[in-house]
Amino acid sequence: MEQKKIPFDLQVSAKEDSLHIEERLEEYTYSQAPTFADEEEEFSKKITDKDGNIIAGCNAIISRWGYVDVDTLCVAEPYRRQGLGSALLKEVERVAKEKGCRFAALGTFDFQARGLYEKHGYKVWATVENIAGHENYGMSKRLDIDVPTREFKKIEYEIQDGTEEDAETIENMLEDYNEPFFPEDDEYVKCNRKILDKDGNIIAGIIAGYYETSRVGELFELWVEEPYRNQGLGSFLVENFEREMKEKDAHQIFVEDYVYDWNVDFFKHRGYVPSGGFQDIPKGHCSYYDLVKEF
Repeated sequence: MEQKKIPFDLQVSAKEDSLHIEERLEEYTYSQAPTFADEEEEFSKKITDKDGNIIAGCNAIISRWGYVDVDTLCVAEPYRRQGLGSALLKEVERVAKEKGCRFAALGTFDFQARGLYEKHGYKVWATVENIAGHENYGMSKRLDIDVPTREFKKIEYEIQDGTEEDAETIENMLEDYNEPFFPEDDEYVKCNRKILDKDGNIIAGIIAGYYETSRVGELFELWVEEPYRNQGLGSFLVENFEREMKEKDAHQIFVEDYVYDWNVDFFKHRGYVPSGGFQDIPKGHCSYYDLVKEF
């Protein structure tokens, strides 16, 4: 099918343009359902050895919609299977409950810690297959009701609050652990684009890219300003990205963020398939873990 032409200027987005698109999309998204808090809250928990080195840690984000995202959990190899991961997860859940969170949510690969989370009462609600040959699972747990879990051993270490620097260290620990499971030379290439009106104002944009070796495209965010909706700009941006992915011989595209029951049909009509739906987040609605389109 021939791509629809638009009477606007399409350009590559600079970093500040992408930040603007992210901010506008975030404003719109949080206007669609009552929020739990005015801002997200990020926090870290860490365990250190006697020399102050981080041997385990967890980074989490309390969403404005009343759930905690267990973003990063990692235990250094010599200290695994000693209960440190369980202790950190329980501590994050404790903090989240105190702040009134109804759910905990996380993502984990098949080579990571699905079994650990299931022992804590987490259930898989979404599965994404064939990410560089691996499966990724969306998992969640209710925090506002009692979920039976097994007893876990007590640890001999103190759990401490982490700083921003500690959070970065924990992220790096997990990246080092993940590295052997993905192609070493899998460079990520940005494909961010913006559409400008005649005065040079951004009226629509897409934040996306692809992994060269894995041949996988990722569409993170798509935004069109309200006066310009229903004119084909969103479709134009997605089709432009898809065409570029086909030229790069990509075999699939993932839609990763900001997909809910109020915008999922836009992607479904274009051949994207949801991997699973997270009910009642935000309250009374449904969010989606990943949408996938195969070529």
